[in-house]
Amino acid sequence: MDVRGLIVTTCAGVSVGVSVFTLVTISMERYFAICRPLTSLRWQTRRHACRTICVAWLVAVVVMSPTAVYQRLLRMPSGGHKCAEIWDDLYLEKVSFQQPTRSEIYIAQYYAYISIALEAIISRE
Repeated sequence: MDVRGLIVTTCAGVSVGVSVFTLVTISMERYFAICRPLTSLRWQTRRHACRTICVAWLVAVVVMSPTAVYQRLLRMPSGGHKCAEIWDDLYLEKVSFQQPTRSEIYIAQYYAYISIALEAIISRE
């Protein structure tokens, strides 16, 4: 497997994810600064900003990790090589009819916790 293709594709996906999540966190911060200025002053600190940046990077890496897992090096008819994502349909069909593995359950719980946390933040309004 060509490591360069894997690294470039994964880094591109992670950088897009970090950009999106950073824009979302900036928007949320501005929303709270405008709508709840007195309460937001307490938690809008440098430490909170660092944590938020770390969470944005972590979520981006987790969300984009399938890109790295399903990256394959393909040989082109011209003799060159190309990195591409190959999602095995048979594997996906097999997974959909099997019991979920422990890691799949953890991932589902992780996304559920994120949605619950976001819901709690929004409901504080």
